[in-house]
This record gives sequence, C-alpha cells and structure tokens, in this order.
Amino acid sequence: MYETLTYSGGIHKSNEMRELIEDLGGFIIQENVIQMDLVLNMAVPVDDVDKIKEKSKELLGKLTFAPMAGSEIAIVSPTLARHHLPHAACDISEYLRRFGAKDNMIGLARGHGKGTSGISQEEKYLIEEHDLAIFALGSFKDCIIEKSFLFDDIDIPVIVTGAPDIDIEELPGADAYVGGLGRIPRRLKRGENIRALRRLVQTTEDILNRKKKYMAEDAPLAPPVMVKNAIERQLP
Repeated sequence: MYETLTYSGGIHKSNEMRELIEDLGGFIIQENVIQMDLVLNMAVPVDDVDKIKEKSKELLGKLTFAPMAGSEIAIVSPTLARHHLPHAACDISEYLRRFGAKDNMIGLARGHGKGTSGISQEEKYLIEEHDLAIFALGSFKDCIIEKSFLFDDIDIPVIVTGAPDIDIEELPGADAYVGGLGRIPRRLKRGENIRALRRLVQTTEDILNRKKKYMAEDAPLAPPVMVKNAIERQLP
C-alpha cells in the first residue's frame, strides 16, 4: 500500500528528499520547480510516511497528504469564452491541484446557448482519457438540466457543478452534483465559495476512492505509479 503526499519546500538539498523517496521504494509522480520553490507529488509505502515527515521537517519544508495524486481530472466548460468560462472554473482547477490532482481545462466547441450547445465524439474521447470529469456549468437550473445530454453517455465518473441546488436524479449521467459554483465574475475567495470548493474536493475524493476500490478486484501486479516510473525510465 502506498500513501500519496505532496512536499513543498526550497530547492536547496532537495536531492536528499528525492534519494530518500527512492531508497524507501517510493515514486515521484510529478515534480514542479517554480523559481526557488519545489513541489513534489510522491507515493511512498504507508509504513515509511514518518521517515518522509522527518526529512521534510529537517529541510524546513511542508508535507501534506495528497489523496488525488496520480489522478487526471478534466474540467469541462461549455466554451472557453468569458461568457461560460468564469473565475469559478479556473479556481476549481487551481484548488484541485492543492490536493495533488493533475487537471486539464477543456472548452467545448459548441457549448454556447441552451438550445445550440453540443459535444462532439472527439471531445468525448478526449474527456474519457481522464479519471474523472467535472462539468462546470452555470447559474440557471433549467439550463443545467437541459444540458445533461453533454455528459449522459460519458464512460468515466462525472461531477456537475452549478449555482442552484439540484437533485442528482434530474441529471442523468452525472455521478454527483455540487451547488454553489455557478458563473461568478470574481475569484472564489468568500466563505461560501471556499465551503463549496471543499465539498467538491470531498465529493471528488469519494468517487475516486470508490473507483479505486472497484478496480482493486482486478488490480495489476504492480501499482500504476510503478508502471509509470518504469516506462519513463526506459523510454527517451
């Protein structure tokens, strides 16, 4: 069993953290360097988490649990135009990254208008390359319900976000709905917005955990992070 963690700290002596992860039989899932700051998403054996905590404290870094590390999430907006791509979709993307997720923004080519919106088969294929899709929709209940055809036959778990409260049974094809996140023309910094983002994170984690538990019955001989690591080492 592996635990996914995120280490944030300086570049100085960061090789010590990398070497420790490798010595413990762990893997670096993703590495980002921003000027003099380093962010490492890693998977380490559960029994060795305390050793990583000690090294993080020694290097004056910050260690947090990243339950979504190794997961790719599609954040789908009806269009990339400002009418349908408010700060909410961008803030959702940024917030999920704090929990280790790798997310991609996708704007549909014909998403504008309640009566003219659409999704192509190529767009569905692109969305289904991810582990989970979040459809960031708007502020009107009738519009959100009428647009349920956008995701009713997507083969991966789907979470829908919007402003009003909607019963999940009214959204065929969706696995969950999170309200309080509609078209908001500002950053999501207020209390009610942060609470909505936290609900979205919890919902996402629950669905991903159920998916992992379901797949565990036919689990591969090696963890996915191990396969990923081996491929990257062998291929240029």
